[in-house]
Amino acid sequence: MKRTAKHAGTALNKHQARAAATLSGLLDAAQVVFARDGFERAQLEAIAAEAGHTRGAVYAHFKNKQDLFMALLERRARQKLALAREQMEQRSLQERLVFVRERYVEFYFDGNWPLLTLEFKLFALRNPEYGKRLRELYQLLYADTTKLLFEGQRPISRKQKDRLNLAFTALRGIPSAIALEGKFDPLLAAPATARRVLESVCDSFFTGIASGVRAPRTGKRRYVRAQRVVTKTSAVLHRI
Repeated sequence: MKRTAKHAGTALNKHQARAAATLSGLLDAAQVVFARDGFERAQLEAIAAEAGHTRGAVYAHFKNKQDLFMALLERRARQKLALAREQMEQRSLQERLVFVRERYVEFYFDGNWPLLTLEFKLFALRNPEYGKRLRELYQLLYADTTKLLFEGQRPISRKQKDRLNLAFTALRGIPSAIALEGKFDPLLAAPATARRVLESVCDSFFTGIASGVRAPRTGKRRYVRAQRVVTKTSAVLHRI
């Protein structure tokens, strides 16, 4: 994506302010058109029209449709992280886990985004530039999520962080997989069924996270505190 201002955080002049407003409007329009038409079928002309601009306005900010979609993904990631930071700051670990679980399940019901994300991943497999950008975005997103989860908690080891990143990586593909299979299997097509499956996956996964908070110790009391966290977390998860 082309830079609108030379330095982020500096005051914008009138021209830069107009350019920033145009950029924001294009991203808003892109979110509508991509969700409606899918990644492959979406056209820059349709996005420009939705935003009330010409196609030239799109090219003033983005190299191509792929660049625009990547910028949209990055904006959505920033928005989700900002919300998570705001909502998780004063919460306990158990409450943070419940919040992350709710956002995870919520993604499945976010319009056509589970399938749209899958469509772009398939494109990125054939286009190394966007594959690299997508990997970097995921690394940033899940590194920040891990940091927010355990902020103020007992520090976790590098090995535990690696396990968390692996678990997040496995989890993120499940909503798209369920959305895809739901197009072919009526059992998964039911929203209530999809919700139960996603919640069950999260419950098992987050119980594992909670049990990993405690740094390893020798002796019989090694997992006593961890088990208390697991019990509390499971109780909170199953009350909602």
